[in-house]
Amino acid sequence: MAQPLQLRAGPLHTTLHDGRLGAIHWHGPQGIVEAWHGLHWLLRDPHWRTPELRLRAPVQEHLAGGWRVSLRGHFGPDPAGPDETPEPAAAAFDTTLVLEGEEDGVLTVTGQAALAPGAAPRALNRIGLCLLHPLSAAGARVEVVHDDGRRTRSALPRQVSPWPPFTGIRSLRLALAPGWWAVADFEGESFEIEDQRNNADASFKTYARSNFLPRPFMLEPGVVVRQSVRLTVERRGRMVMAQRAPARAVVQPDGAQLAAHRGAPQPNAQSAHPGGALAALDLHQLRAGAPRAFALGLSIDAPDLQRPLAGARSQARALQPDRLHLEWDPLTPMTPRQAAVLAALLKDAGASLRLDLHHLDDPGRRAAVPALAAGLQAVGIAPVAVAAFPTSAAAVDAARAAFAGAAIGGGTADFFVQLNRMDRLPPLDFLSFTVCPTVHQADDRTVLDSARALPGMLATLQQRHPGVPVHVGPSRIAARRSPLGALAVSDAGRPMPLAGHDARDGTGFGVVWAAAQLADLAAAGAAGATVLRWADCGTGSAGAAFWGALSARRDRGRLQLLNTGRPAVTGWRWAAQGEAGGQHEDWLVHTGESHCRIHGLQDRQSRQGRAAGAQRSQRAAVQSVQTLAQAARAGRAGILSAQEGLSEQPSVGEPALAPRSLTRVRWG
Repeated sequence: MAQPLQLRAGPLHTTLHDGRLGAIHWHGPQGIVEAWHGLHWLLRDPHWRTPELRLRAPVQEHLAGGWRVSLRGHFGPDPAGPDETPEPAAAAFDTTLVLEGEEDGVLTVTGQAALAPGAAPRALNRIGLCLLHPLSAAGARVEVVHDDGRRTRSALPRQVSPWPPFTGIRSLRLALAPGWWAVADFEGESFEIEDQRNNADASFKTYARSNFLPRPFMLEPGVVVRQSVRLTVERRGRMVMAQRAPARAVVQPDGAQLAAHRGAPQPNAQSAHPGGALAALDLHQLRAGAPRAFALGLSIDAPDLQRPLAGARSQARALQPDRLHLEWDPLTPMTPRQAAVLAALLKDAGASLRLDLHHLDDPGRRAAVPALAAGLQAVGIAPVAVAAFPTSAAAVDAARAAFAGAAIGGGTADFFVQLNRMDRLPPLDFLSFTVCPTVHQADDRTVLDSARALPGMLATLQQRHPGVPVHVGPSRIAARRSPLGALAVSDAGRPMPLAGHDARDGTGFGVVWAAAQLADLAAAGAAGATVLRWADCGTGSAGAAFWGALSARRDRGRLQLLNTGRPAVTGWRWAAQGEAGGQHEDWLVHTGESHCRIHGLQDRQSRQGRAAGAQRSQRAAVQSVQTLAQAARAGRAGILSAQEGLSEQPSVGEPALAPRSLTRVRWG
């Protein structure tokens, strides 16, 4: 993997890594503000999978008043599934990416691609630039110059727009700060913007080719795709520099922070991206909301019902989820042994059953639902919730008739975007969708950031379907299925978008991701979520340790949401019932990439030196702090740890929440 390249064009600072620009920050009078969330040059195959961009080392040139960085390489073959024939190597795309920075604050990116000599025509859904806008742009004023010269003044939607809000874009101006605009001028093709929260990405995206054009399309040999975008920050229609500084490209070690020029504004804790430096968090300033119910679910599959019964029952007693979440095809008979194992697991876990029925657009499968219900009833199983997919009046009626007394829900067994685009749904007792954070990108930061897209999803559903509870899942990092086509195949070492396997599921990284999902879904008003698989929670696994810690507390506690005041730190409180002395636990999920210093441990430290019986503080004090899970920087080797205490921020030497971690604070 190439070393990151730190790039500066006047007040615009960013990082180039593996052919992708990270967040582009503007160092202006308002502080350091994320102007754009990133910029990618990519290809999407007919299944919306993303072939790897393979680039040689960048060539750097210093120019008068600026710099140029050039990269050459190719897009690899389509990431074919197990039943497909991979594209031959000759079908690769030759590609060039050129980045130019100017000292007066202009950053230009130009991409070019064409089929390699001798290649056959290739079917594509998309190839070209994708400019990402930060989630904070929701509701921001926008000015669009269209391809035909028309001008539109409006705002980006706060709720999740199911379809592109602006199309035919030649120039896009987004309000960045009072009086300041982030300006992007495009060339080479017609661009449009979409809300990526639809697919669990915490951003908006301007891209080409339009979703309204036929796809896939055939790219012929000899046809050159060329697109460019010019990025600036302007004030009142003309560029005004916050600081006069040279444009330069600086190679720095992986993880190095962007250094502002001398005299430049320092980072603001709330304006920098969530992975940036955070102000210290005072544990005594945490505020918890009112206690509320939130159903925690584990997904279970048919193979799990074939495992040895003794081990499965022991696992159920250790994990104790609120719900077991089972997906089933009504035409697949449930054997007596499978039904008996399921009944035993539900009993030993003290859990209820949510049952998802698939393929109910088939009359034969709808006719088979009563037999499945009778088989479950014979072993004493009565699901508390049944989801009917695809959701239609006929499917819902079949489920209601067979499972009297159960809540009958629906929506989609796939991603939020499918539910968001449904105009008509029959009356439902609950809504459901799943989350896959790797639809567009599979890097660690994008996966953890996906939780920030959840509040917009829930707010959109609450506005469109008022009063209907929302249960999310089953979700995981890898794609369970895709309504867009075949899944990609990923090896164990390199995550890929829309892959059916991701090695981070079931690790410490997967636990941190799951905890962030639970915290943000609960905060957004969801009634419950399923974010881990039974198979990922075997004895000694990160998932088992996480669920064991959860169940130990939930036996006598209630969930309260925490307001940390930090976008990268979320969490909840288990408030004990019937316990004296204000005993409770705070679970803090930190998804950022930097340490977050904490205050409020002095009570714990001073108590360690007190004699027995000494007078205690009137307020609750920290009894212990435990890092429950931490994802390794690579994101795939992290495991659950149970070491007492916090990590120290290396540069400060103070207690801190480690990056990408789950921490438990016990009070008493």
